[in-house]
Amino acid sequence: MIAVPDYTDLLGKPFAYHGRGPDAYDCGGLVLEIWRRAGIIPPIECGSSEDSPSQAMRIEQYASEFCGSVDSPELMDVITFQVVPRYITHCGVYVGHGRFVHIAEKTSVACEELASPIWINKIRGFYRFRGVAE
Repeated sequence: MIAVPDYTDLLGKPFAYHGRGPDAYDCGGLVLEIWRRAGIIPPIECGSSEDSPSQAMRIEQYASEFCGSVDSPELMDVITFQVVPRYITHCGVYVGHGRFVHIAEKTSVACEELASPIWINKIRGFYRFRGVAE
């Protein structure tokens, strides 16, 4: 199992569409930054562009191709959420103790309880990067 890198310097960073840091992130950009810090380098670019699906949907597409779907999260697994009906629109990284790190529009990077009433019914999948933790 891979260790969670220090991400505390990211807490409070603002949201920006297509944000890849270091000053602002979108949810997919934040996942990529935390993965990068853990030494997980995606074999393809899964960034977004103006005409692409949402970054969370691209992360889910990437995760389904290069990661294995799992029933419950372990450290560094990607969690996808359905915030808007019928679409995967959000993602974050599981950091242990029932918590995940994420960022959403109109908020800043935060670490929250996965089982909170806000998130528990919106979870759509957990994905583990192959070869990292199986």
